[in-house]
Amino acid sequence: LESVKEITGWDCPHFDAKGEVEKYLDRVGIPNTSVRCAAYFQMFLSAVAGYQKQEDGSYILTTCMQGSMYGVDIDDLGEVVVSVFKQPETYIGKKIGVAGDQLTYEQYSDIVSKVTGKKIKVAKIPHEVFAKFPVPGADDIAATFHFYDHGNPVRDIQLTKQLNPNTHSFQEWAEKNKNNFDF
Repeated sequence: LESVKEITGWDCPHFDAKGEVEKYLDRVGIPNTSVRCAAYFQMFLSAVAGYQKQEDGSYILTTCMQGSMYGVDIDDLGEVVVSVFKQPETYIGKKIGVAGDQLTYEQYSDIVSKVTGKKIKVAKIPHEVFAKFPVPGADDIAATFHFYDHGNPVRDIQLTKQLNPNTHSFQEWAEKNKNNFDF
């Protein structure tokens, strides 16, 4: 993954450590390919996504994500990596961004609403405010979303579908997982 700290100035340990590995491998000359994943669709399954039940039975999904966000089904990644390994002459030395979809949080939540029958509204707050939430990892999530909004990560849905023709869109994934959402 990219080094968020270098790109945006925000510390993002789960990205930055992987970015350091990429730089090290390149610096010492070890042939490598980096498969840079998008956010996992699976984060929308549970309270980790931030669903807050309201008195009327609807839910609020609080986020600091302001624009669109690439996403991917974890289960689609294995076939992508296998395809890359089978074509070293094409992919050695490349940084490949993989994704199954690119939607706004409103679009993600609308799809979840439609497949689950739950009414979900999105509440957007600034990255800096989200980072201070008293929740473990809130600062890392805020840094990740700040990067998605300002760092212009490159993910390629068409290439992902070439590498794995069975790559799911968020709509397809949500329909397949409609009974797994834990509100």
